[in-house]
Amino acid sequence: QDPGASRPGFFRARVRYRAWGRAGAAVFFLSGVGRSRAMLGVMTSVNRTRLIVAFALLNLAALSAARCFAQDVTLEASAGTGILYGVAKELVYNYYNGQQYTQSELDWDIKPLFMAHAGLTMRTAPGFAASLDVQLGVPGKTGSISDSDWLNVQYNGDMATKTNYSLQDCYTERAILVDARAGWELPLPAGVILEPFLSFGFMDFKWTARDGYLQYPPGWFGSGASRPYPS
Repeated sequence: QDPGASRPGFFRARVRYRAWGRAGAAVFFLSGVGRSRAMLGVMTSVNRTRLIVAFALLNLAALSAARCFAQDVTLEASAGTGILYGVAKELVYNYYNGQQYTQSELDWDIKPLFMAHAGLTMRTAPGFAASLDVQLGVPGKTGSISDSDWLNVQYNGDMATKTNYSLQDCYTERAILVDARAGWELPLPAGVILEPFLSFGFMDFKWTARDGYLQYPPGWFGSGASRPYPS
């Protein structure tokens, strides 16, 4: 199941800029990227680049809109905390005689993961709107990780017998969720607002398994286990 998060904000600030102050919106975006780099240093260079590109694209959109309109620009910043709760499933599928089966399943607990949240929304009087929402997880133990394998299929066609199992403590070392969007708010009759928009979503998680126990067939580690494996 996909993890879901609550995002209660504990404070909200609103600032209104006129034409001369619009560059401040872009500076706010860029400075946020610079400060976050230290926190994102453990990411791979590819994922870090993707994330920074998303920040930069939203910043360019905000700067372009701010320069194009003579009307006021409204900025709304928010911050808060929340909880991410669920299970991340890692599944390996295989085929036997044309039939798909699950060969391996890892279940990483996120029960729960505490999150810090920050968001920034910009709106202009003509209707342009852009927003950026970032959530960072607090590293720590978030439950358990179970690993199950079904490895007898290639020997006797048995897809139901679980042959290998392990259960360990799950530690979430990194959790980053970023949502960015930009679009236009088009007012319609009866107070209805139509908003076509482009959006970008990014998720990056890192888990490790520690301690726990293994249940493997006798002789597994010495390559002497009989086949098919016992349940």
